Amino acid sequence: EEMKTARTLQNLLVKARRIADLTIVLRCKSNLAFENTHDVVAIDAEDAALCELAKAQDAEGLLAKLATATLVSEERKAAFKGFAEELQGTEEDGVPDPLPEAPEDLLEPEEKESELAKTRFVERKKTEQEALKEFVEKLTEARAPLAKVAVDRGEAPAHQALLWHCRPFMELRASLFLRHQLLSVHPNRAADIMSRGLAQVSVFGLANPMLLDAPSFAGREDC
Repeated sequence: EEMKTARTLQNLLVKARRIADLTIVLRCKSNLAFENTHDVVAIDAEDAALCELAKAQDAEGLLAKLATATLVSEERKAAFKGFAEELQGTEEDGVPDPLPEAPEDLLEPEEKESELAKTRFVERKKTEQEALKEFVEKLTEARAPLAKVAVDRGEAPAHQALLWHCRPFMELRASLFLRHQLLSVHPNRAADIMSRGLAQVSVFGLANPMLLDAPSFAGREDC
């Protein structure tokens, strides 16, 4: 569904011939991206708790734990739920005696739940990368400004790189409206640019309702 939405937005922008001033693509290694969005220890701990309840043949406790479980996969939860229902038995036959033992593949799977979660995450990212690659190719064909920023070095370097790529389209742009928006971010720098730059404040104030994004050039009678 997410990929369908992304392609719909891409087609809409292409057909409408609307291209952003700057498109930034964030790059990050799959391992680091997974570690930043998933808690490996918590995933394995939740799975281990479910295994203990299944091993103890506690059907009610297992179902209660499954109701609050959010980290293990749906397939894993379905397997535990099936075993819990098997422990409860049916209305006709009642609770089985003796209680069935938990399957070995349920208690000791070949891969840890965190490893399976990482595999699913990487596969999903590969699918997203294919759609992103197609979008980048369309932007390249349209000669739209494009920048790629690596965010796996930390938050501060990534933020600095983003500011550097945005500078030509924000601070150095001859637009009173955008320069006025910079007042909240860099008040001293914005005030200096607006006071002595090529674009001067209009006699109508900081914003002209007719030409909101047009610069006001110094020395012109119509400004």
